[in-house]
Amino acid sequence: MRRIVKIQAVFRGILTRRYVKQVYGFQVQSNDMNLVAYYQQPNYDNQLVQSIRDQLGDFNYQPYP
Repeated sequence: MRRIVKIQAVFRGILTRRYVKQVYGFQVQSNDMNLVAYYQQPNYDNQLVQSIRDQLGDFNYQPYP
């Protein structure tokens, strides 16, 4: 059953990408390219934000001992 759902999802994705290309005239890129572009963004944090981050330190995900 999972394989059928996966095949359907892939097929729907192919059809949707074709539709977007026909209607809007551009090709949809994969999510991997978006992640690469996200991590290549310059750092826009100002000095005040960086100093506050340094004062706070790392976040403690386990507040209880």
